[in-house]
Amino acid sequence: MTSLSKVDFSSISQNSSHTDNGSMVKPPKFNANNFSLWKSRMMLFLEGADNRYLTVLREGPLVPKVWDKFIKTSKKKDKEKYPLFHVSDDSSDEERNSATVRAIIAQSLPDEVYHSLVNVSIAKEMWTTLCVLYEGTDEVKKSRKISLVRKYEFFSHEKGESLSNYYNRFNSLLNDHKLLGKLYDNEEILCKFMDGLPDF
Repeated sequence: MTSLSKVDFSSISQNSSHTDNGSMVKPPKFNANNFSLWKSRMMLFLEGADNRYLTVLREGPLVPKVWDKFIKTSKKKDKEKYPLFHVSDDSSDEERNSATVRAIIAQSLPDEVYHSLVNVSIAKEMWTTLCVLYEGTDEVKKSRKISLVRKYEFFSHEKGESLSNYYNRFNSLLNDHKLLGKLYDNEEILCKFMDGLPDF
């Protein structure tokens, strides 16, 4: 496994999608109070850096298949028979990507959060641990979803609130729903938005 201290940051800064005038753009700062928003921003950051980084988060390290050994030990003519099963001989790319993703996530974390993850050597495990710690288990997510649905049902304009603040609060609530997989159709959203407004 590649240690965090041995990560090649030059490969990160070479990608123009997340650099600014040759210097690396910082990943989004961790926010424990709004973890879902940080998570969404971090995924966008990683995707912009290299779309393979999201695969590292979702699938973790490459687990060799039975075919890998066959392809690596086969002759050229046999490899041509099975082009779909061609496997790169260099699995260090996978390890390097995982180390880079770990480094990016670590950069965004405050010391007290990173301290509890310092011995986690796989990016997916680090990501999963953060999600469980700050989003909770499936049961916690289900409970949060119910709470958000109630907030949506009783959402209304607050006394003295400007229209732009009302809109921002409403939009923020909808985004929280989306992050937990609860979607509403546009007509329903418009009706709810209008119903919450006071009579002018």
